[in-house]
Amino acid sequence: MMRSTIKSFIISILLLFTNTAFSQELEQIFFEGFRNNNFMWATHTGPYDTVLIENDTYHIRQNKTLSEYTVWVGCGIEETKDFEIEAKINFISATLGSYGIIWGVKNESNYGAYVISENGRFTVKYVNERSRVPRIYKSADCRFIKKPKESLNILKIRKRNDTLSFYINHGLVFSMPFVPFYGNGVGFYIDGDMNMAVESLKISAQREHMLLADTTGMSFKRVYSEHFQNNVKNWELRNDTHVTGEIKNGFYCLHNKQENISYTSRKDISLPDDKDFLIQCRTVVISGKINAGYGLCFGNTATNISYRLVVATEGYFVLFKIESNKDVIIKKWSPSTAVNMGYSAENIFTVMKKGKTLYFYINSAQVQKVNNFTGTINEVGCVIESIANVRYDYINVFVSER
Repeated sequence: MMRSTIKSFIISILLLFTNTAFSQELEQIFFEGFRNNNFMWATHTGPYDTVLIENDTYHIRQNKTLSEYTVWVGCGIEETKDFEIEAKINFISATLGSYGIIWGVKNESNYGAYVISENGRFTVKYVNERSRVPRIYKSADCRFIKKPKESLNILKIRKRNDTLSFYINHGLVFSMPFVPFYGNGVGFYIDGDMNMAVESLKISAQREHMLLADTTGMSFKRVYSEHFQNNVKNWELRNDTHVTGEIKNGFYCLHNKQENISYTSRKDISLPDDKDFLIQCRTVVISGKINAGYGLCFGNTATNISYRLVVATEGYFVLFKIESNKDVIIKKWSPSTAVNMGYSAENIFTVMKKGKTLYFYINSAQVQKVNNFTGTINEVGCVIESIANVRYDYINVFVSER
């Protein structure tokens, strides 16, 4: 009976992801509704162009026939995974021009573009700095485009296996073989005398749920639990020019105000060397730099070894070990569809020891493993790298009953 109860509890804390090893459905990993500019989109006001976040939209306007203008943010899309990029764009007015989505952006000279014009034509092209002219894959008239002023058009790019498909207002207009990314940026494009406002940007991606499958046959008992309803366990509370830490409304709220400086808050635990274990915490990011990291840390105070699994708001993660005060990179900063991007995004961090292997998960997707692990773990905690404001919902630690 005990085994069944513990296993049910483990399933519940993993949010009932799935009973299969892999989920092929696309899941939303990013949404931008432009209620603020926390994600730090470029803004600009000049005599001929305006780029502003206002009235819950990203307003981009050129009032003169100028060359293309591109703006983007970094995103954790992996080109090997299936994905969808969808933008709702309000076409306000134009004398001559086009507007749309850019993706796979490296810089202003390397990107893919999916654009529509005010006269009802769409174009799919790739811009590369090594070519004088863009490579046009398709340019054609389209009956799905809404041409009147103040019309809302929904543009979608979908990758399935090795095929890219392009939609306008839910109608399929073109498909082509997938072209590898130049970079990981996603954003917007206008060309000519054009006035448009982006209402939303949504990114969905394939996410492989592996954690439940990896725990098959294992049974755990909980040895540590913190849900931050109070501060009985004496987590550090402070409020100064460097860090604010407080327990509020069932969260441990940490605000690291230091540029490129790491802050950790840790508590002692006791894990036996000969047992498998599982450590898990759930976070919600509130604000900060989009490339600032936050996540889970654990290690051993006596040997001065600490592991850190960290994500950034823009959809990247890193795994490293600190040994004798030196960083040892296990996995460098990399994009991952496992990470929920943006502000108010929830991310669950899990590390599991199984035999002599450490498995690392973000939102139940395995992102890395470390073989031949030896040593004792006697602390667990929260880590924030650089300027970020993050809420920790819970930290739970389980030990194998075998």
